[in-house]
This record gives sequence, structure tokens and C-alpha cells, in this order.
Amino acid sequence: MQLLRGCDDDATALSIAITRQQAGGKSSLAGRMVLCSVGIGQLAKVERVRAPFAHLPLVLVKASAALARTILHWLEETFDCAVTPMALTPQDMAWIATEWAAPAATDKALAQRPLTLQYGVPGDGSLQTISYSVDPASIRALQERLAGGDDDTALLRALEKHFAAEFSVDLTKMTLARVGTYAVYIGADGRAKFLPLPDTCATATLHALKYFTYVATRPPTT
Repeated sequence: MQLLRGCDDDATALSIAITRQQAGGKSSLAGRMVLCSVGIGQLAKVERVRAPFAHLPLVLVKASAALARTILHWLEETFDCAVTPMALTPQDMAWIATEWAAPAATDKALAQRPLTLQYGVPGDGSLQTISYSVDPASIRALQERLAGGDDDTALLRALEKHFAAEFSVDLTKMTLARVGTYAVYIGADGRAKFLPLPDTCATATLHALKYFTYVATRPPTT
């Protein structure tokens, strides 16, 4: 899969289709797994491997939970590796919310999706999550007002401050558990859904995969 490459040093992605045999000899697609390393050639601290070997640290799986467990176990047994969920830190979630907050105003209607922030409410009360959506035009206007600042997460902090002023709820005391952008929906547990985009902003998907590759290759936090 040559399209899933962030730079010339990246290995070609590997796509594996899992099919299910049906009555009558027909087969249907049951799931798909993609192994890739988008932008890994630009990460200075990642050890390089020589041909014919390839370093593919990011695994994307689309399948039922039971099938996903089976194929990941097969991957570990076959290639003597370990596959773990991609855990995203609060800083990661804030960065994603800021980096892909809104498409350009000139992008097609398909890309004009709101920024959605879902926070986990602490405690054992009946209210477990709070979702907060902002239309892309409002996001772009806020980005213009915040332009030139040094804080990479100023946009998210401004949105949280506005929510507190409107509803008297302090989102900074909660955990940002899920972010929905115009390019990708991602949870702190690593569950992701990539969204269809017009050609004018399709590189946003590639940039998101670059960031996920970075997360997959960085040393674990203690």
C-alpha cells in the first residue's frame, strides 16, 4: 500500500484481508488488518532496520472484537511480537483536538464536520460523559483570534473556558476521553475511526497516521 507512506524511508504498508467461507463456496470479507509505519523515517530516535526486514509498528484492525483478538494472537505467535492497545495521554488527546480541529473554509461540505469533545465525568453518579460540539466556522474564527500564541493547546483551553462560562461546568477537572475531528474520531483507548475526506484535505488522514506512528514508537511512560 504505497499511499500509506509519509516519507521515502517508510516501509510499504501491509494489508491483510480476513475472509469467511459461506455456504455455496462463496466468501465474504470478515475483517481487515493494516500494518504501517507512516512517517517513521522522520523520527530520529527510532532504530532503523535493513532490508529485507521492515518496521511496521502501527497495526490498524477493523473486525469484531472476537475476530480482532484472534488475528492479533496469530500475529504475535507468527512473528514473535507483542501487540498492545495504543494508549493516548491527555496531552495526546489535546494535541489531536487542536491539530485537526477544523478544515479550511474552502474545503468541500464533506469535510465540514464539527469538533466533538467527549469528557469522562469522575465519580459514580448517573452522568458519565459530557459531549461538546462546535461547528467548524466557529472553530476557525477562534483560531484566528488565538493566532500567534505559544500555547499549542490554547484552542482547547479556550473552548473549555467558554463551556465553563456558559454551563458552570469545569471540563478541566474531567478526562478528555474521545475526540471527533473532521478527519478522525479517536478515543484515549486507541479506538479510531477514519472519516472520508475530499481530495483537498485528504492529507489530514496521513498526518493523523504519522502521529499515531509516533505514539506507537515512543518509549512507554512510567
